[in-house]
Amino acid sequence: MKQLLFLILLLCTVSLSAALDDNVFYTFYSQKSARSVEALAFVRELAAQNKEVTFKEIEVTASAADTALFREALDEFELEKPLVPLFTLGGRHAVGWEPNDPAFREKVTGIVAKYRETAGDGAFYFFYSYKCPHCRKARPFMNEWERRYPQILFKRLEIIRNEENMALFKRKVELLGIENPGTPTFVLGDRFVGAFEPGVNEAEIEEMIEDHLAGGKRDRGPVTTVTIPFIGTLDARVISLPSFTFLIGLLDGINPCAMWVLMFLLTLLVNTKSRGMLLMIGSVFVVSSGVVYFLFMAAWLNIFMFVGITTVATVLLGIVALIMGLINMKDFFFFKKGISLMIPESAKGKLYDKMRGILGSKNTLIAFAGTVALAFFVNLIELGCTIGLPAIYTRVLSIQEIGTAAKYGYMALYNLYYVIPLALIVALFLLSMQKFRLEERHARVLKLISGSLMVALGLLLVFKPEWLVFL
Repeated sequence: MKQLLFLILLLCTVSLSAALDDNVFYTFYSQKSARSVEALAFVRELAAQNKEVTFKEIEVTASAADTALFREALDEFELEKPLVPLFTLGGRHAVGWEPNDPAFREKVTGIVAKYRETAGDGAFYFFYSYKCPHCRKARPFMNEWERRYPQILFKRLEIIRNEENMALFKRKVELLGIENPGTPTFVLGDRFVGAFEPGVNEAEIEEMIEDHLAGGKRDRGPVTTVTIPFIGTLDARVISLPSFTFLIGLLDGINPCAMWVLMFLLTLLVNTKSRGMLLMIGSVFVVSSGVVYFLFMAAWLNIFMFVGITTVATVLLGIVALIMGLINMKDFFFFKKGISLMIPESAKGKLYDKMRGILGSKNTLIAFAGTVALAFFVNLIELGCTIGLPAIYTRVLSIQEIGTAAKYGYMALYNLYYVIPLALIVALFLLSMQKFRLEERHARVLKLISGSLMVALGLLLVFKPEWLVFL
């Protein structure tokens, strides 16, 4: 139990304080690097031309504090190699120096120019569309912020019917590197919030305002990354909806319940020594599983779209995901002890009978129909094993500001990714015509992966659901 608690704490409750100041132009150099020392002369010229910007030169080996600051910059910009010179300002960076190459000078100068254009503008921009329902929800909050912060100039800019406002919006999107821009978007200095839902986003916007008034030293707050065992570190705030769909769909497909049933069925088919039969039955099972799963998820999506974007529903689902995730993680340490989300033993007898019925049929059409029925039955009885991730995904999908057709399109992509592991299993059996089975040690690892992901997503749904709004 101590191991389990340690893993959960390590995964989900880390906090970080940042030493980098976004309003300072840092030049990280080393006396051992002649090129980085050469760059200092140009940086000093740049500093003389931009006296309103603070410039600092950091010799990365001068002290432990300077080395730590350099490593923080490497982490901030996800740089794998500790190269110098490294220039940073306002969330932007440039690496390297060639004195005779104008491109390097332009990169460094461009960092300062973009900073002055963004951070130097103290206005609060509210970009909205007259057709946007979320924009209308934000208006009362805008009124309140204008009353509470009279020292800030608030600008409300409608971008659909005003070409100048649209041009400014596109310029801000380019400068700030906003992915998937939409309305409403709130911009202040070099920070932005690209969505709004009452009870979800106003705290983040107010934090942005308070940080701006405090002098611009950005507080990055809690870590937005989660570490999934055997997968790596994922950042919830930069991942896009397509990549989120790919990740969750693929990980959902490696659940041990569906894999156990398919591998047992294919093992029986190997005994027939018929590749054609194995290919037909295996393919039908995989495709049918995807279609049935899509229908289940469509029901979830319609329920969530009917319920609407309510904090209560999101928090409740997050709590359920946390509980299911912890149960799955428990199985890594105490497999099948206590409560386990697995196919119940009472249902396995019916599954065996259905599989043997498929193998015993000499009629291809009957075998086809039996496989479809088996896929439906398997997905029905394994809901307790797999319901967490599709429920979370459809909830996340329901709060995206995209059309219904797009939501169904993403859900179809999810199910395509979901069947990839199952299709690979069929290919493995087909090419080798050997028997394989899912052992307990494999199931433990799969349970840990899916459980860790559900715990991380459950925490996001409870505490930071706005990080799951991708558009």
